[in-house]
Amino acid sequence: MQKYNKDLFFKALSVDVALYCTDSIDKEEFDHISNSIDWKAIPDRYIKYNNSLLSKINWKKHIDKHRAIRIAISSLHDNQDISKYPLQVYEYDFFDVIGILKIMPSLLDKLNISGDITVDQVILVAQEKPEFLTMYDFNFDNLNEEQLMSLVRIGNQDFIESMNIDLSKLSLEERFKIIKSSNFNHSTISIVGSFKEDFNNHYYIREIIIKTGDVFFDLLNTSSLYPSDWVVILKYHRHMYDKINMEDILNGDIYYLIEICMIVPDMLKYINKDNCKKISSRGWEKLLVKYGNKNENRLINMCDFSKIEPRSWSFFQREKPELLLYKT
Repeated sequence: MQKYNKDLFFKALSVDVALYCTDSIDKEEFDHISNSIDWKAIPDRYIKYNNSLLSKINWKKHIDKHRAIRIAISSLHDNQDISKYPLQVYEYDFFDVIGILKIMPSLLDKLNISGDITVDQVILVAQEKPEFLTMYDFNFDNLNEEQLMSLVRIGNQDFIESMNIDLSKLSLEERFKIIKSSNFNHSTISIVGSFKEDFNNHYYIREIIIKTGDVFFDLLNTSSLYPSDWVVILKYHRHMYDKINMEDILNGDIYYLIEICMIVPDMLKYINKDNCKKISSRGWEKLLVKYGNKNENRLINMCDFSKIEPRSWSFFQREKPELLLYKT
């Protein structure tokens, strides 16, 4: 019992000396003391914030490699320098370090990775950090087409350009995925063949315009756009109303002309005596509440108030009671 108490005392003293007196002992003395310590029981914080301890501890002997990665990631979150951790002394499987590479992919060249890195493993990191694809030589020359396309979809512009492949042969869906994953990068939009005649899906064209404005407008197949697409585009880029093919709007459902007018008042000039008869009660609700005032009575003069439904009159009473004068 007495020996047990001595051992317990010595171990407790060893921990205190190792953690708090490392400045006063040399490396050899520290090595002797450290063998008596249960390092698994020492909290990470006592290790990562003690620079004197970090310089003396035998990492490979006393710190599990998974714990070393955990301490490094924790330090990154605390904006601490992790070069003080000798991660290179361990041999890691790639899956051991995916978490830290997603935060700082540049660490790969400081780690000892055993075995080859597969395409699927590269993708796991590159989906979080696209620059990972061009930071190292992963020998992409031996990839089959399916594997290559999986990497291309990540949307790293430099990688796409380095592969020198004709992406315009892909389906529109695949090409748009690449554009979207590159955050609508201008170069990628060009590389995937978005300016070719076959790139004619109205939704994809609309999304490119929403993200890039009028930069590529004259190069895109905008003839595929529907009036409904223009309503969405103008909500993001009101100044582009002069790009609209008004013939498509005027020949379509007048609902879309009204929606465009609600965004761009200049387009009210296209509402005239010929098409105002097509405007529903709900359409007049929108137009007259927003634009039907003393300064703009042209709309009021064109409106056939006999066709206004009770629901719309209730709306006028609440939002624009002066229009009740026209109730028949």
